[in-house]
Amino acid sequence: MIENVAFNDLKKEQPLKIKVIKINDKEIEIKQYLSINEKLKLITAVLQQVAQNEYPFANPVQMDVYTTLEIVYAYAPGIEFSEEEKADPAALYDEMEKYDLANMIISAIPKTEYEFLIDGIEKTVNAYYAYRNSVKGIIEDVTTDYKNLDLDASSIQKKLADPDNMKLLKGVLDKLG
Repeated sequence: MIENVAFNDLKKEQPLKIKVIKINDKEIEIKQYLSINEKLKLITAVLQQVAQNEYPFANPVQMDVYTTLEIVYAYAPGIEFSEEEKADPAALYDEMEKYDLANMIISAIPKTEYEFLIDGIEKTVNAYYAYRNSVKGIIEDVTTDYKNLDLDASSIQKKLADPDNMKLLKGVLDKLG
């Protein structure tokens, strides 16, 4: 008969380690695993950046840039980037590509870890755009735009009801002729 085993008895003695790589005689620690919560944050960060464009599809170049940068930030936390460097993702990506830094870091991540993450990013971004371009998504966008327009109209109406604002408006219109 098979007996039940406690989960704690199944844990390995040594959890996943950090891998150390050398770049220009500097030792860089590369995480070998991100927790699910860390992966979710990374995927969300990529989606938020990609979704900023006005197109009804994900720009594959943007996706590559943001995915690469977020992976480097998450898996190589020992590399410090200034706010100025982070402010221009395309320029930072180009600099990293120029010296092959991203590839060195990504190649130090276990293949299954990396593939799981990329698959999650692609599925999430595709699902987002599929919804955004669906009838339901379009109706939701129109409804949101209408509600915002309604709020703006209500705000204007309240401001025009104020006698001081009406005097100011009348004065401006008189000056304009």
